[in-house]
Amino acid sequence: SNDGAAQISLSTVPVNFNGLEAEILSLINRTRASHGLGTLSSNQMLTDLARLRSSDMVSRNYFSHHSPDGRNIKHIFSEYGVTYKNFGENLGNASPASHGSPGAFLNAWMNSPSHRDNMLRSNYTLIGVGVIDGGGRRVVTVLFIR
Repeated sequence: SNDGAAQISLSTVPVNFNGLEAEILSLINRTRASHGLGTLSSNQMLTDLARLRSSDMVSRNYFSHHSPDGRNIKHIFSEYGVTYKNFGENLGNASPASHGSPGAFLNAWMNSPSHRDNMLRSNYTLIGVGVIDGGGRRVVTVLFIR
């Protein structure tokens, strides 16, 4: 049936994103390993919330740790029942989207002390990466917790 074809074509969208997300996660973990740190485990809830965060920035056309209505990741963690001892959030924005390779985001974060600190904090254990393309740009959210 046509339904099957539609489902198949729709399913290609997250697969592309998952490839970018997996590559960013891999680069972060390789960077951690090169600094003698443990790797981070991908967490489904954090991944979902990272995608939600990136998607919100694309759909409402902003780029900030605070949404237009003043909410930050702590509000979102609370809303979704995520418990943590420490957390960090790295954001990336590439316009046009084609400039947003995983390596370009990693380099930008490594060159920013606060973002670098998040990636290299020894006590983080879980990570979620959410990549969303829209409006000609690519937005990445990386969430870290322990």
